[in-house]
Amino acid sequence: MDIVFEQKTVAIHQPNYFPWLGYFQKIRDCDVFVFHDNVEHSKRYPTRRTRIRKSASDPSVSWLTVPLRKHSDFSLIKDLQIDNSTDWRTQHLNKLRNAYLKAPFFEQVYVYIKQLLNNEATEFDTLAAFNIYGIRQIMGWLGVECPTYRSSDLQVNGTGSSYNLAIVNYLGGTAYLSGKGGSNYQNEDEFTENSIKLKYSAFSDKCSELYPTVIVGYSILDSLFHFGIEGTKNILQACSGK
Repeated sequence: MDIVFEQKTVAIHQPNYFPWLGYFQKIRDCDVFVFHDNVEHSKRYPTRRTRIRKSASDPSVSWLTVPLRKHSDFSLIKDLQIDNSTDWRTQHLNKLRNAYLKAPFFEQVYVYIKQLLNNEATEFDTLAAFNIYGIRQIMGWLGVECPTYRSSDLQVNGTGSSYNLAIVNYLGGTAYLSGKGGSNYQNEDEFTENSIKLKYSAFSDKCSELYPTVIVGYSILDSLFHFGIEGTKNILQACSGK
């Protein structure tokens, strides 16, 4: 009788602002998830901004952007401070109302987002803490259960692909779940040499095939407003990589 060893899959991603549906699928499909806040902030990443549609009749991209206090181009994500000198939360809520008022589940979802932005999240000064709080709240709404860590809290460091590998090893992982784009920079040989199975998410392709009305890359809010909480749960279930 063959012995089957239990696999422990680790996934890692920057703590983004209301990230897209595939981000939550990644959390759902792993055993441990790490918010990678101990790396440099890049304007290329949606750490401080997220895509939504312009309006119900115009699905072209519009952005919600969290204002930040002055910072170095080399600042770590964990050190970024939110600039609360403007009422940006109300601005974001107004943009969401204008864009999704006619969406099927606007009333159901908007009340949760308003509560999160105007009340619950106002205690956070740093972008990472604020984003992580929001992600964990949405995980709760969607029934996504997974232990999470911040990379800045782990006794490990490094750069690029090697940093990811070090985190997986530190957490006792046997597999690493990467986004589809990770194949462009991941050192696959390094993972193989360390007996870590490297897996890539196929969520984008699955979701596009099964739910062609989902706009890949748009904020989780877009999915919630159009499919509701239960409907979004169903999408995650149907497109699961497990």
